[in-house]
Amino acid sequence: RKVPSGQSARASGSLPHRPVCRAGRTDGRGIVETLSRSASRSRSILYGTRVSVVIPTLNEELNLPGVFSRLPQDLHEVIIVDGGSTDDTVVTARRLLPDVRVIAQTRRGKGNAIACGLTASTGDVVVMLDADGSSDAAEIPHFVEALLASGADVAKGSRFAAGGGSDDI
Repeated sequence: RKVPSGQSARASGSLPHRPVCRAGRTDGRGIVETLSRSASRSRSILYGTRVSVVIPTLNEELNLPGVFSRLPQDLHEVIIVDGGSTDDTVVTARRLLPDVRVIAQTRRGKGNAIACGLTASTGDVVVMLDADGSSDAAEIPHFVEALLASGADVAKGSRFAAGGGSDDI
């Protein structure tokens, strides 16, 4: 859902869900959950961990101001993976965050954008974030905390877990 320029999805009331941090160790068959906590603490917990944020984009010029305004200050890098936007997505990203890395997708689709972003990232932890404002970037420290506290390989937000929710399900 598009959000007016300069307004975050959460501030505009259009953020459709409230995720809950889930973390677990991968076991070759999926994710075994070892930690479940509500994303409620506000202190920065990046502890020197280099966090890369990868944001696949396709015509997200209007949404980037809201998404970028919620990014934590102590990130290692922010990478925009552009799928050939015809609006000013790339210009807007560079205006909002001059040191943003912009890379082009090699093929079509969100899966390819994610693969390109993962390949380009140099951080210890990689966060995938949608550019449409459907996730709150300010919650990134909570997910990193879940990973660091549990030694997990993966942390995933869920609208369906206890404490989560959505206006569209």
